[in-house]
Amino acid sequence: LDGVGLGAGRGVSFTLDSAGSPGAGLTATEGTDFAALVAGSLTAASGQLALTTTTGANGALIVTVTNNGADLAANSPLLSFSLAANDDTLSETDETFSVSLSGSTGPNPTTVAAGAGLVTTTITASDPAAIRLSGSGSVAEGAAATYAVELDGVGLGAGRSIAISLFTSKTGTATESSDFARFLASALNAADGISLTGISTDTAGIVSATVTSTKDLMVGAPLLTFSLATLADAVSELAETFELNLSSAGL
Repeated sequence: LDGVGLGAGRGVSFTLDSAGSPGAGLTATEGTDFAALVAGSLTAASGQLALTTTTGANGALIVTVTNNGADLAANSPLLSFSLAANDDTLSETDETFSVSLSGSTGPNPTTVAAGAGLVTTTITASDPAAIRLSGSGSVAEGAAATYAVELDGVGLGAGRSIAISLFTSKTGTATESSDFARFLASALNAADGISLTGISTDTAGIVSATVTSTKDLMVGAPLLTFSLATLADAVSELAETFELNLSSAGL
């Protein structure tokens, strides 16, 4: 109640609606990112209040609260409810949804003051992006070793970006350009649902790129692939090793 009380035997009617509308300023999706508002989620503020509900357009709840007890003072609560934010396995940005309250002109008319009929709620992101490097553990001399950068433990929401760096270390027994080809940015191939930008190779041989998802990607989805050729020679020698390293930063 806002500014006035509610007499014994009187009722008030109003409409409650929750909304998530990606692309229209609200980025959360009802039923996916947060639970839908349903009649069962409403709880009367006291035992003297009776709630009746019907479902209106687009799933909005039309609620009538009837006071079956003593007069209620101004600003008394009528009902409460909660909407659960759904925990998913996507690394994504904060998302928003709204709950609106509108009055009624029917048998139990109510008005809603300007600015008092809308609450916007932000679901804060809780899953940091995580990635891993997988690839050939061994390869015949002269063949190409293949590798992939993949999501590890969490998915990646549409529009999210990760900055990655890849480089070969100098700790192995194989020699770059003699035993295996130099690793270059041109070797990177974007996986499905991925856009690669800012691809470069610096003077130290570190290959960098920004990986951006164009759709929601599930756990384990590849972000990019590449191969590195080994070079055949005419020398009888022991098996040789080289290492690839991956580092990243969420954007």
